[in-house]
Amino acid sequence: MANWKDNKGSGPWDFVERGNKFGYLNNPDWTDQEESVDFSENLGYSINSTTHHSPCGHWHKARWYDIVGGRWVAAMQQPGTPYIYVYNITDKQVIRIDTSTDPVMVDGILRLQPTYDLDYDMGYGNPGAQRGGYCMDKSGRRIWYLFTDPDGDRTDVELIEVDITSYYMRKVKSTIFPNIMDPGILPSYRERINDGCTNGIYTYWPTTLIAGRIIVIRNSDHTIVDDHYFNYPIEACGGGINDEAIPSIDYGSGRLYWTYCRDYIFCVPPWNVCRHLIGAAINLVADIEDISCGTGLHTPANQNMLRIYNNKILQHRAYHPSFDGRFMNRNLDLTLNAHIGQEYLQNILGVIGSSVYTLMHVNSAAHPAFIYCIDLSTMTETSKLDISYYTGQAYMSSYDWDWSSVSALNNQTGKILIFRYHNIEKRNHAAVFDASSDLTFNHDERFHRYYDDPTRGPFGEPQVWSIKE
Repeated sequence: MANWKDNKGSGPWDFVERGNKFGYLNNPDWTDQEESVDFSENLGYSINSTTHHSPCGHWHKARWYDIVGGRWVAAMQQPGTPYIYVYNITDKQVIRIDTSTDPVMVDGILRLQPTYDLDYDMGYGNPGAQRGGYCMDKSGRRIWYLFTDPDGDRTDVELIEVDITSYYMRKVKSTIFPNIMDPGILPSYRERINDGCTNGIYTYWPTTLIAGRIIVIRNSDHTIVDDHYFNYPIEACGGGINDEAIPSIDYGSGRLYWTYCRDYIFCVPPWNVCRHLIGAAINLVADIEDISCGTGLHTPANQNMLRIYNNKILQHRAYHPSFDGRFMNRNLDLTLNAHIGQEYLQNILGVIGSSVYTLMHVNSAAHPAFIYCIDLSTMTETSKLDISYYTGQAYMSSYDWDWSSVSALNNQTGKILIFRYHNIEKRNHAAVFDASSDLTFNHDERFHRYYDDPTRGPFGEPQVWSIKE
């Protein structure tokens, strides 16, 4: 067969661009594939249509999407690619962002089950956290979402598995598990999914159950193989307001790691909160544990988190009024290498080279949002950038910004993206920064619109950064 590039324009007709035509929608060689059916439905096209392929010719190219509505809840990078994935909780969509272009491009959308909600939380009911019922495998081939039913008693969950190895995202399998969640006494006490991780064979899903619970699902056939209740002992003198479930979990080098929190406020002596870091085999039997206790009123541990990079555990312990919260670099045996004071973290963005990047969660005028560049070996601050505006989170009541920003770092392109929804504009944004010691601001992409002055927000807020000598 002749190479088409050598024979362009030699056909009996002119190949005139027909816009975003991704296939012949009445060609049985194409339409009998499940991937094609899903893809066409996502575009709102009908299979066997006669209006989307005449005259002949095939134009296969990326699309621009102007996403005006919708709020983000999850963001994650695909290893070894320029892609970042975000989840739109308004439209129930997985959206792929290409960070290798400038401005960033939205080049893929996969709509998931519209009747289920992705659980999300980051302390005090604040949406936009880097946790919730989702996870990606370490090789970047699959994403799993665990949804709960937003109506009724929310006892059902649905697992949806998405393949992202091809240009078009594809829903591989979905399974409903009825009546496995505790409805609770009140809506605020309903059991939710806190986080998720996978070793490629199983997905692991901790919930908000105080005594500790992890649901293990086998990926090959979506079967629950373990519904593990830990029943951590709650002493008679315990049971304080800061008793917490497992907020964060990750997998690395054949072992699972997670954190949970106990409140001994009524004990003598009053330890108050003790934070537990667990290392366990994949059968969930703990083989190593680290416990740190303090005095005084601690921040609830639902803002604690951990992630594993380069065989190191990066663990955040939430802020405490009498001393800084801690962001720690640990070995897989839980021994501590170094730590740095960090208050409320919204995200551990990731590692590039010898640096780790974090995003400070905005809480008040005293706790603005910063991107931090931290030396990984010594855990000392290299630089930080005040991005309070670009997180979309107002710490002063004068601006009606929305608490819905999420973030991700792409290792391949070295870009940090902050996704947010702007209440005034009713539009989504993606602010782009370099993952380097300079933390250079690139642009604030309104999906086709830019700020006139990239050094300031639309209300004149200066963007201040500093580099320590």
